[in-house]
Amino acid sequence: MQSENLLHINLAHADEAAKRLDIELTDRFFADLEQEEISGGDVHARIIVKASAGNIYKVSISVEGQVIVPCDRCLDPLTIDIEASDTVNIKDGDEEDGDAAEMLYTIKGTSDFDLSWIVYEIIETSLPIQRVHPDGECNSEMLSYITKEEPEQD
Repeated sequence: MQSENLLHINLAHADEAAKRLDIELTDRFFADLEQEEISGGDVHARIIVKASAGNIYKVSISVEGQVIVPCDRCLDPLTIDIEASDTVNIKDGDEEDGDAAEMLYTIKGTSDFDLSWIVYEIIETSLPIQRVHPDGECNSEMLSYITKEEPEQD
């Protein structure tokens, strides 16, 4: 998960640095994650970090844009509009000290946190269950294999 450190945040400096990050995620972001569901896209991600008591950081993530996935029917690329948001809580500390099941933790000894996979999951879960081209736009050659008519019997 290289992705040019676009989504690495330093929680220790959340109050000092810009609390709001606006990041453009392109085809490279999806390729760097080494996943097979989304082949590319152009997504705007807005991340807002707010520090609270107990070394807990509330990170609000919203995404909007388009991603490219294979069509469930013909397997050709299909562009889907997405819009989603979620909030995660990240604690600066060791998971063994964990006090909540829905808490994420930084790596011990560092306050850096990589949000890449979390942002990807927000995008992926916003996709519709069935992903197909509108009627008449699927690859007709591929559809001919699926809808092959059986010969009539006398």
